Amino acid sequence: MVFIKNKKANETITEQVIFIVLNLMIFAALLFFVYRTSSSEAGIEENYAKKIGLAIDSLKPGTEMNISISEIYNFLEKNKIDDQPILLDYPNNLLTVKISSKTGYTFHYFSELKEGSVTIDKTNKLLIIKT
Repeated sequence: MVFIKNKKANETITEQVIFIVLNLMIFAALLFFVYRTSSSEAGIEENYAKKIGLAIDSLKPGTEMNISISEIYNFLEKNKIDDQPILLDYPNNLLTVKISSKTGYTFHYFSELKEGSVTIDKTNKLLIIKT
């Protein structure tokens, strides 16, 4: 028969092991989340929506801007989606980037532009914004 002489020390070690294991699990989950959102469609949609929205904010009337969207087209080809990936709603100042079958990412920009055109050059993989 084995007797535990110092039961308090045994409980302390068990608590420390549980604490370390739980911390490692939380840290691993956090790293997984960061990796998944940075390389997924959702991360790319958000990134491009913000970049294009900030570019639109800096445009003056009568300006034309070309933005490379080759990374978006790589995902469109991979997912076999033929829809328009970038939609601009000038009256409501909304920009939506959608490269998956889900809802996409909508960004509200602050420009006072009320009209313009958005075309996509599929050959050169460029977004052409005319104000």
